[in-house]
Parts: sequence; structure tokens; C-alpha cells
Amino acid sequence: MKKILLALSLLISGATSAAYMSSCYNYGDGVSYSFTSCVNRNFREAGQNFSCFNYGDELSYSFQSCVNSNFRSAARDLNIFVSSCNNYGEGVSFSYQSCVNRNFREIERALNK
Repeated sequence: MKKILLALSLLISGATSAAYMSSCYNYGDGVSYSFTSCVNRNFREAGQNFSCFNYGDELSYSFQSCVNSNFRSAARDLNIFVSSCNNYGEGVSFSYQSCVNRNFREIERALNK
């Protein structure tokens, strides 16, 4: 009985939970709270504890810089390559959202290896 309990405890302690990165989409003309909170939640899942904040209706340069800094840090930690994401135009461009989500998928794959 003791051997069975020991084996079960080793199996349970050795099990790791899979990382899951949500796809982040912006809703509306300005920068939505759901988009910025999704980005920050994914970074926490990746072990990056520095949150990024956007002030105003447009996607600020400081938010983009913070996001790219967190991506570089995660890429260094995981020894992977991720793209630098830049927003073009007003609001949050489709290309920016695609870049952010592509990077999060790369990080998710690396974390789940």
C-alpha cells in the first residue's frame, strides 16, 4: 500500500500543467480594456510579471514598447525567437493583433515542450 501511495504522489508531483495563452482581440475604435488585460494575463502565464498599461484611446508607444520588452524577455528565457510588434494607424491594427497573438502562440509552444 505504501508503494502505491508513493508512486501516486510521485506521479502527481511530476505532473505539470500546460500553459495556455488566450488570443487577444481589440473591440471598438479605441484600445479596449479586454485587449490590454488579455495581453497582461498572457504575460503572467509566461512568467513575465511586468504589466503594460495603455493611457488614452490610441495605442501608446509606451504600451507597444512594454509589450515588446516582455516578448524579448520571454524569448530570452525560453531561447526562442519572437517578432517585434508595431502598430500602424489609429486604434489597434489587425497586423498588431496578429503579431501579438503569433508571439503568444510561439511562447505557449515553448512552455509546453
